[in-house]
Amino acid sequence: MQHVERGKAAGGIGPRLLPLLERAVDAEGRASVQVELDLSRLSAMSGRGIVARDGPIRLPPAARLSTGAPLRLDGAPIVFYLAGRSCATCSEDLEAIKRAVPEGTRVALVPTNPDEDRALRQVVDLYRLPWPIALGAGVASALGGEEDHVVVVGRGGWIAVTLAAPFEPALAQVVRILSRSDLPETLPRAAWGRRPVDRTPPPTPSGLLPEGFATGDAGPPPPEFDRALAAYRAGRFAESLRLFDAFAATEDGWLLPPEARLNRAIALAALGRREEARRIVLRIGDARLEDAADRALDRIGDGRGR
Repeated sequence: MQHVERGKAAGGIGPRLLPLLERAVDAEGRASVQVELDLSRLSAMSGRGIVARDGPIRLPPAARLSTGAPLRLDGAPIVFYLAGRSCATCSEDLEAIKRAVPEGTRVALVPTNPDEDRALRQVVDLYRLPWPIALGAGVASALGGEEDHVVVVGRGGWIAVTLAAPFEPALAQVVRILSRSDLPETLPRAAWGRRPVDRTPPPTPSGLLPEGFATGDAGPPPPEFDRALAAYRAGRFAESLRLFDAFAATEDGWLLPPEARLNRAIALAALGRREEARRIVLRIGDARLEDAADRALDRIGDGRGR
């Protein structure tokens, strides 16, 4: 499942891939295919001050809004702003949130200390903000964010994304990701194993070149491999793909089949045939190499891997 978590799923998921993802999620006892797709898309935002984590997020039973309504996580994503006691950056942060969130997005303000929310209420009144305040002890700790951070909760509490300031433009992108619907799904799935998901990245396999290509461990590379690699480094990607394919068809065990598939996927991606490359990654058959392939394909997509 590492390729589901780390691969970019910026576009829609094709109807042929969804059944494969559903089977993989159910086989591992995970709660949601949609959450796995969310995490995949969010992984493309690394380095932008966001942290995503699995649910379920469980609010205190007595949690409610200042409007008198109960505080619920079902429905569309909800943006929580966790305000510190002094509310030193509240006005700046709330103005940024107001600019960033798409129209109609639910927003709730959470004093990290519910007994000391006077400063937050003053900012709300001063700026005439329409957002309610979340009331009740334990809301902030249930959300898990820090003071002056935003926590976006989606999928009925099965995923939460924490953002540090500045919130623009990442906040709008997170809300859009958690608002997408790739498949109808009841959460949690029937096969959910009720266990926390271990998302510790697998160790990087040895024998990978800077471009992500796999090499064998039984002596130096054959000349055919060196020629394919040289063509890739020279930007002759069609030639490189042809040479890698020819080498895979004739080589005598220096590379294992998963390693040969990895190399072919990288060459295909460099040619712009990313969908073909992704399909190969899905059947590499080695989780460590799948993760390495995702990283290599992401670098190529960002223009950093060629």
